[in-house]
Amino acid sequence: MQQVDQLAYEIPHSKYAKNPWSCAPEFLKVFGDVRAQIGQCACFDCILLGSPRPRVCWLFNNEKLKFDDVQIDDTADLCRLTIPVIRKCHYGTYTVLCENEIGRAIASANLMPN
Repeated sequence: MQQVDQLAYEIPHSKYAKNPWSCAPEFLKVFGDVRAQIGQCACFDCILLGSPRPRVCWLFNNEKLKFDDVQIDDTADLCRLTIPVIRKCHYGTYTVLCENEIGRAIASANLMPN
């Protein structure tokens, strides 16, 4: 009987070595600037991939979002921020920061008066 040498390979020591199926957050769809009047509704939404599931944080003018009157939905692959009734204080730059142990993805857009 002929002996067969076992094939061996070395997994590189990198950020992927723990879990080869891990991947940094990546947007499949990203939101853009929105123009709307006071009293109207505005929505920023994006479709996100990443493994492990990225943590999602929304910012307003580069600070953690502090509005009580906005709705944030974060499902398996959809991240959405909805402003049901725009007030003057809502105008500015909205940023979604998505991060996992592999990397991060950031998207920003402005809410501006129409």
